[in-house]
Amino acid sequence: MVNKGSYLQPFWADLFNHYIFCGFTLSSMGNMALTRESLNGHTTNYNKEKILTMLEAKDFSLFSPLQTHSNEFIEVLPDISNCGRYGKDDALEGDAAITENEKIMLLTTWADCIPVILYSPGNNIVATIHSGWKGTYKQIINNVLSFFHKKGTNFEQLYAAVGPGIKKCCYEVGDDFLHYFTESQNILFERRKDKLFFDLSYCVYLQLIECGVKESNIDYCSYCTCCNEEPIFSSYRREKNLFQGQAAFIGMKKKYE
Repeated sequence: MVNKGSYLQPFWADLFNHYIFCGFTLSSMGNMALTRESLNGHTTNYNKEKILTMLEAKDFSLFSPLQTHSNEFIEVLPDISNCGRYGKDDALEGDAAITENEKIMLLTTWADCIPVILYSPGNNIVATIHSGWKGTYKQIINNVLSFFHKKGTNFEQLYAAVGPGIKKCCYEVGDDFLHYFTESQNILFERRKDKLFFDLSYCVYLQLIECGVKESNIDYCSYCTCCNEEPIFSSYRREKNLFQGQAAFIGMKKKYE
């Protein structure tokens, strides 16, 4: 990941900077989540619009779903491309957004859950995903990638970024998680004394690879949202009710040729 000051950018994004913009906002950008109040002195709407201003994309639509920890995605067409832009009243429920259309910024939010960005230049599809433990268990990654597959995406040319999220160092879970996530348990779980810790972020990474995304095309962020000090992130585990939602965003400027 490349630190751009206000957001982290996947290493591969510069290869396509004439066609897309994307990234994961830092906590300094303020709250982006529809269900949280902004605590940085600006409204949530102001914070979201600031991304478009910063990226010289003020003419873009902005789509932000009402996240419910599901495995559902929304295909964003022009007629719904501003749903969730100004609040949750017209937001559509789902935890991922996909579009083949230019000039639509897709935005999902996260604190400790795992944000994912996808870009297929071969057939011009972009997506952003919010993958909490429930969505990860319910295979939201597989659901979104199935859409890409149906559209004829060559997974050899699919690019992904797994943004900052809670890591095994901090994510204490109950033993019931051992029943939800039965594969790669020696990698994903660690028991310290009488406590069990789970690597949700790496689980998402493994799901991308299992679905056929090339390891060399995945930018995997090593930052833990709960304990990383520089840059610092907002974290539900650390801040409880004071946490703010950061954004995973992507928009297509023009079709790749």
